Formats: sequence, C-alpha cells, structure tokens
Amino acid sequence: MNIELNIEAIQLNGFRSEDQAAIRQALSAELTRLFSERGIPASLQREGSTPNLNQPDFNVAPSAEPSSVGVQLAHSIYGGF
Repeated sequence: MNIELNIEAIQLNGFRSEDQAAIRQALSAELTRLFSERGIPASLQREGSTPNLNQPDFNVAPSAEPSSVGVQLAHSIYGGF
C-alpha cells in the first residue's frame, strides 16, 4: 500500500522565521521514517479516509532546537492517526 500525505498548511507561530525551514524539513523526514518503520495506521487504511488534524496536541520547550521541534511535531501528527 502506498500513501501520499498532503499537509495543506502548517502554521508555526512563535518560531523565528529562519528556524521554520529546519522545522519543516525535520517534520517531513520524521514522518517518512515513522510511516516506513511503523507502517500505515489502521485509521488511514480505510478506503476514502481523509483524516483532519487541525490542532494536534503539541508542547515544546522554549530552548528546543528546530530539528527537535520538527521531530516532536511529526510524532504528534502520526500519533493522531
């Protein structure tokens, strides 16, 4: 089974603009890793399923590195499925 994940928008309020690209890159890489290693969650395997994750639960320490933020966000999104 193949999956295509389309994130229409991601709003990164409170982060420096220069950190946002690193956050997005880490998010993409970690989601790819999670789907590759853990597989496609059952909720996504139903034909025609279109989950909507408007605001996944997510807390980050103020001192977190951008790559760490992206990884944490990916886990929050994947866990929401």
